Amino acid sequence: MRMLSISLTVAIIVAALMIVGAIGVYGYYAQSLPPAEQLLTRAVAQSTKIFDRNGELLYEVFDPNGGRRTVAPISKMPPALKYATIATEDKTFYTNPGVDWSGIARAVYYLARYGKPVAGGGSTIT
Repeated sequence: MRMLSISLTVAIIVAALMIVGAIGVYGYYAQSLPPAEQLLTRAVAQSTKIFDRNGELLYEVFDPNGGRRTVAPISKMPPALKYATIATEDKTFYTNPGVDWSGIARAVYYLARYGKPVAGGGSTIT
């Protein structure tokens, strides 16, 4: 009985230290994040497109590491693309508060059990 009590106390202390550590890491990185308003005006590198006189695409120059990029407003994207992205990336997008707590718990479990992170942690679409 006494061993169970000690084990439970140690588990609570370890859990508390992990929570405090996570909050500290978040606070450390949050200081260097830009304000949300700045994200709206950031410049995104786009592909260079070369067209002929009739508007036909002749060639596209793009960064091999960044890929082909064309900025398009969300209003121009087909609804099927939005739904497919949400279904693939975060099925709880419309119901979670911005953090997928079950995903975080799953990631912690796999890291503790197998010693390596699992694909699909606790992040959600921003």
